[in-house]
Amino acid sequence: GEKKMNLLKTTLIIFSESLFSLRKKFGRFLGLFLLSIMFIVVFEVAYEPSPKDLVNFLPGLIWVTSILSSSIGILKIWDDEENESLLDFLKSSSLDRGGIVLGKSLWGAFLCFLITIATLLMTFFFFDYSLTIEQVVFLLIVIIFSSIAFGFLGGIFGALSLGLNFRNILLPLFLYPLAVPILMSSINITKDIIADGLLVGNWFYILFVYSFVQFLLVFGLGEKALDS
Repeated sequence: GEKKMNLLKTTLIIFSESLFSLRKKFGRFLGLFLLSIMFIVVFEVAYEPSPKDLVNFLPGLIWVTSILSSSIGILKIWDDEENESLLDFLKSSSLDRGGIVLGKSLWGAFLCFLITIATLLMTFFFFDYSLTIEQVVFLLIVIIFSSIAFGFLGGIFGALSLGLNFRNILLPLFLYPLAVPILMSSINITKDIIADGLLVGNWFYILFVYSFVQFLLVFGLGEKALDS
């Protein structure tokens, strides 16, 4: 019971610290948001899809843009601790090490969620595409699961790669291939939602299982990842 409370408390402390530090690094978040807008505008100007093509075009644009933009933020979620020598302080403190990784993973998921929502809104705005309430709710569910999967993937591999030489090169090499199932599932589910208003299907089960596995990995390996 005490260990669970310490885990929860540590998770909330680390997540809150990351959230409050966003004010200092607002320029970084704004840069990711502007990057998403730039992708959308370039694709619209270059491709100019017809209304019939939008169903096939928009899901890929939304998710490739949001995953690329989010990945820049997620790859840096451990950088502050490593650069400012806070990692040794965190390890020597009474904070639960699993909670530290869980808090950082939740922050990565939250960052991915915000950027994806912003990308989604901008995409539908620029392409003048409207959705029903049901489609919006379904898309929110997909975004939550994909954000958990990608944020937790970045959180656990970011922790495992701490202290490694060439970390900035090795981490993307591990992260991007493992993010392919998230990207493929999210694109296909979004396509089903826009075209047919359907959420549950084979791709949804894949995304659900993948996000659940990432969640279990952070719980199972979080403490050991920070010890390595």
